[in-house]
Amino acid sequence: MPPHLIPHLSPSHRHTTLTLYRALLHQLRHLPPISPSPSQSHANPKDLLKNLIHSRFHSARHIVSPHLLKPRFLLAYEALDHLDAAVAGDSQILREIEDLLSRCSLTSTRPPLPRLSARTHAARKSARLASSLPLPKLPSWTNRPLPLERIKGGRRRVPVLFTANHIPVLRLSKPQPSSLSGYLTSRIRQRQNRQDLLAKLTSDITVARGEDEWDGRLRDFAGLDGGMWRERSPEASWTGALIEEVKVVKAKLARERKVNQEVGRAMQGVVDREGELAEMEAGERGKRLVGKAGRRRVGGRALPNTEEDGGVGRKTKDSMASSASTRKTTCRPLAGRMNPTD
Repeated sequence: MPPHLIPHLSPSHRHTTLTLYRALLHQLRHLPPISPSPSQSHANPKDLLKNLIHSRFHSARHIVSPHLLKPRFLLAYEALDHLDAAVAGDSQILREIEDLLSRCSLTSTRPPLPRLSARTHAARKSARLASSLPLPKLPSWTNRPLPLERIKGGRRRVPVLFTANHIPVLRLSKPQPSSLSGYLTSRIRQRQNRQDLLAKLTSDITVARGEDEWDGRLRDFAGLDGGMWRERSPEASWTGALIEEVKVVKAKLARERKVNQEVGRAMQGVVDREGELAEMEAGERGKRLVGKAGRRRVGGRALPNTEEDGGVGRKTKDSMASSASTRKTTCRPLAGRMNPTD
């Protein structure tokens, strides 16, 4: 709907609505005493009627359809006629008003909330922002390498360093986060826009030189060497302005290349430190596994592993030799019994 047809933005509609609202409140003040209902004996009946009128107008303040506004206006004018009759002393209308109050819900007769000032609203908003919890800090590659206790799974994985269109990226995990993809896209688009601007400025320098030459000819033809035709600095000419802008764009591109190189070297340092720690932690895990396998089971019993005799304990060798000789002595008589021919 066009703005000039929105009812609550129309001056005539607002004037009509406010006039009707004030007329209802004015007649309400002159209303004779009303006996309250048993469920609403704690409140003044006139205050309940005032709250009811306010809630009805407040709920329809943003309605823009004429088909919905027309019945509400008709009901409001009918209520104004009833109030006029009640003020004039019509007892039947008073009983209808009392019956209406007894049937109204507590929500519709609830007093409106006080309107907050702009200062109070701003103070509450600032207090709410101050009391809110701060956003959690996302892990950054600058905090690497992390302690082993903070790594999920307890095993360090060396990140991979690669370049995305000359932008160094440190891949910490898979898949690649969508935020990183958006960051790379914006960086590449920004650099491409600068390169396009540099190409356009470079091509415009030829046209600017022609403009400067034409200005010089006009100045020589008019014979005006002072005033606005005085000799200007090179930066004030058409060519000078474009050359200065070209220098600015080239400086931005050079600064971006320098930052990419510095960030790439820093990321390579992170990869090197992560690799050293991963190698050291892998060696420590291997030592722990060897320590767990140090107690070996020989002959059904667990015996300690010593450094003597090439890593095998002397006691272990002696026990193995004694058990072998025992088996030989016990097996000989058994073999003689099983073979009576011997």
